[in-house]
Amino acid sequence: MHMKKIFSLALLLTTLTASMVSASVQTGSIQKVNLDLKYPLVYTQNQTAQKKINQDIATWVYDSKKGYDTGEFYSVETQYEVTYEDDSVISLELINLSYPAGAAHEWVSYDCIVYNKKTGNRIPLYNYVRIRNADQLENGILSMVLPLYNESDEEVEYDSENWPVERVSQDYLLRGGGTIDLVYQPYELGPFSDGAISIRFSPEAINYFNRMNS
Repeated sequence: MHMKKIFSLALLLTTLTASMVSASVQTGSIQKVNLDLKYPLVYTQNQTAQKKINQDIATWVYDSKKGYDTGEFYSVETQYEVTYEDDSVISLELINLSYPAGAAHEWVSYDCIVYNKKTGNRIPLYNYVRIRNADQLENGILSMVLPLYNESDEEVEYDSENWPVERVSQDYLLRGGGTIDLVYQPYELGPFSDGAISIRFSPEAINYFNRMNS
């Protein structure tokens, strides 16, 4: 039943009126009272890959809408950004803003995915940069090899005492020019006011980590 709903939603997403964002991405939307879902519809030259990507995104949309339908959240909004695209890959940031009734502020979560446009598969982080563990990341930040950036793309100072790196996030974004942002949820590496904080890998830092972990 769950997969049937996702498949039905995937078909819906590909037939809704959409506004152009780029040559291969359009914006779909679902709107009701206190529900405003905007999501990407990805078009590729490979129909099988296109279907696979959009069904994966449909699962995310379904999960976002489920909290609204069940009354878990008073209101739900989703947004997205294409952070990089070329003939082979597309990098997407999917943002969910859910507001529980009576909460001090909304709940925000980020899903950052890089797809292979020729196969429709998600590309794992290790295809670009190899990271052994969280300690290695923290050492990279403390040694100033890896800067931190907040949601407004402003560099922030690292507070290792209050916000230690406890895991290697698998949410990452391509930023162009060989740069990769490793994305952490609010409260993981800093206060809620900073939003999602990213550990930024320059091409030189990527080379350094890959040499260490070869």
